[in-house]
Amino acid sequence: MRLIAATPIAFLVFSHAVSASPSGDWCETLKASTSYLYEDAENTIIQSFKIGNRLHWQAYHLNGKDQAGNSFHHSDNEFRRFRPSTKIAFLRYFTLDLSANLVSDRHFAKGETDWQFQNYGKSILTFDIRNLFEISDFDKLAFSYGRQKLSVTYEGMQSSDRFITIERSATANMLSGGRYPTGLNLAVGKMPWLLNFGIYNGIDEKSLEASHEGLAYFVSFDYQLSDSWALRTDVIVNNLSETHQNIFTYDWGGSINLIYDKESFGLLATLALADNGSQPAGRGGDYYGIVIMPWIWIIPEKTQLVFQYNRLESSQPAAIRANTRYLAGSQAFAPVNSGRGDQLDTFYLGINQYLCSKKLRLMVGAEYDILRTPGGHVETLTTSMAIRLSF
Repeated sequence: MRLIAATPIAFLVFSHAVSASPSGDWCETLKASTSYLYEDAENTIIQSFKIGNRLHWQAYHLNGKDQAGNSFHHSDNEFRRFRPSTKIAFLRYFTLDLSANLVSDRHFAKGETDWQFQNYGKSILTFDIRNLFEISDFDKLAFSYGRQKLSVTYEGMQSSDRFITIERSATANMLSGGRYPTGLNLAVGKMPWLLNFGIYNGIDEKSLEASHEGLAYFVSFDYQLSDSWALRTDVIVNNLSETHQNIFTYDWGGSINLIYDKESFGLLATLALADNGSQPAGRGGDYYGIVIMPWIWIIPEKTQLVFQYNRLESSQPAAIRANTRYLAGSQAFAPVNSGRGDQLDTFYLGINQYLCSKKLRLMVGAEYDILRTPGGHVETLTTSMAIRLSF
């Protein structure tokens, strides 16, 4: 696909054309498109109602060497996400937050684009305990039930409209990886800290039904150390002995994340540990992950440069896995052991152009992966371009 070869030129031309559009009215219209359709704090039945959407597209070109040292390459584009959503506040103390995934695009693995309902994203009913009982000791005290995003690691916690690499790191995807289990969550916080306690069903993530089998227990703790520094820790424990039979796919996992963000510079440092538990084909055992990600604003709130280094390592021959996009997905083109091995090093360099705040971003990135497998080393260089639109 020749589009990727022209990615830097396309990035500059497109971002300049949009930035130069007169008056910026299109951006104000985009921002207004996610404003409330209805809002009345005095209404005792429905206090607010809004709808939104998320449309993500990306294209890539990959050059690599497989386990045998043979060269291969492939290119394509895909609709990464199409996710309409709605949020309703009602009866003063309840909020219903719903979203649905309406596309599955598997072009990167010789698949097809499937435009239809795939599954729910978030499907959460939240009860505001603090406001009901007027508890002033906490800034937040809320209970929620439904299909909730699994938020292990700082990257895993972030929305796809917010993280600043085209794909999350392999460490974040091993632990969170777009999982949306059904469960209960209690959030308790008072600045500068926030605690979350969760119990999730891991048997069937496509269902809103709960199950006593395969439960997982989750705790996270966020602390704002200062205006610039923040700390996040999290851990999840899965009680199903055959861990590969539920959506968490590991026995336990957790992370420590340190975040620095001030003016033109930021930094994320993550240390993750996990145990895959009982797994077939050498996929069991423990592993660790390290993510170092600095970023700098070249033009404040407009142009951002980001670098990320990720290391995953295990003593087992296939315990860790590279991202499906795009190394692991290359199994459809070449023998890469489905992206599994015992050591992975990833280097990413990207530039993000914020064309309308976080509502519209153009992203360009290059990623170099070195994966050690039982059959030999796999190396890939992937260049990609993405458009992130939310409205």
